[in-house]
Amino acid sequence: GEGGTVSIHDVQSTTVKSILQLATHSRTFCTASPCTNNVNLIALPSIRDSWATIRDLRVDPTHTPVCMIHGAGLVSCRHDWSLGSVEEEERRHGMLTSLSMVDSSDDCSRPVLGCGMESGSVFFHDLGMIGKSLPQKEESTTKWFHMPQPPCCSVKISRDPVLALDIVPSEQRKTIGENKYQNVTSVVAVAGCAGDALDLCDLPEKERGTVSIIKASIKDVTCANSSTTKDDISYEKTPNNNITTTMKASIRNKVSTCEIGQESAGGKPGVSTARFRPDGRMFAIGGWDKRLRIYGRAQGNLLAILKGHEDSVNAVDWAEDSNVSGVLATGSGDGRILLWRVFPHSKKNVFLER
Repeated sequence: GEGGTVSIHDVQSTTVKSILQLATHSRTFCTASPCTNNVNLIALPSIRDSWATIRDLRVDPTHTPVCMIHGAGLVSCRHDWSLGSVEEEERRHGMLTSLSMVDSSDDCSRPVLGCGMESGSVFFHDLGMIGKSLPQKEESTTKWFHMPQPPCCSVKISRDPVLALDIVPSEQRKTIGENKYQNVTSVVAVAGCAGDALDLCDLPEKERGTVSIIKASIKDVTCANSSTTKDDISYEKTPNNNITTTMKASIRNKVSTCEIGQESAGGKPGVSTARFRPDGRMFAIGGWDKRLRIYGRAQGNLLAILKGHEDSVNAVDWAEDSNVSGVLATGSGDGRILLWRVFPHSKKNVFLER
């Protein structure tokens, strides 16, 4: 909305109504992202164009947010938020250009925030560690904060901005030994980038893809002390100084949208939006070339190319029951919303409903 306002709507009632408004004061095109598997959390862009704000929807929006995260994990000791000043170090990766958040753990809340940056990197932040070191307000008439940042990892996927990002849980493995407990939580992300056909032609063919499938993992190793029993060794129960957390991210696959090169007709390979199907087995990509593409997650294989819009596809979402119905919706700069039925459970065809 105007001034970067995000509206939360109740769509369960017979009439759709706004129940909450959150002013972000953002001046960028980065959009907000609700947390998958946790309806109470939402990630928002902020007045600082490299930072994201995490809010709990159950808390009065005038109160201090859960946390503020620098998209690239960079932090300076002091910030004058009232003036919105920006330090050179914070801008090393440019603006925050996309957000996605998922609660990745089955047995305890472990949100992971994904941040796509203008530099072409994607950063993953372990928000499960936020409660271990909350921001502390200093005694000052100006709103100066010390903002501890959670553990993070990153991967460089392009030299162009990451405009689209979506994350789903992957797996959780636990190993309990005599003196330590190891917990590995993984997520899979799909990221789409801007891209100019002429610039991409200068790259090796395997690096021309504007869609990347990324896997990020968080490994906690908990060492038991003399007073800790085997039943007590867990992420929630063990004292913080006994836990060593490491994170890593890697590109699993990289795929292209439209053809580029001397033999092509000069396509537009950029990506505007990306969204996993609720079961995470496939994902949809909305492109600058007016096409909607469906890919399989496992191998990144192209399953379908759907045509219907007359401008860039800049919004896509799947129906809650799309695992069976195959229904998803797209929005475009042409001002139309199209409904599609893609690989329904009982049929193998793809067709368009308008």
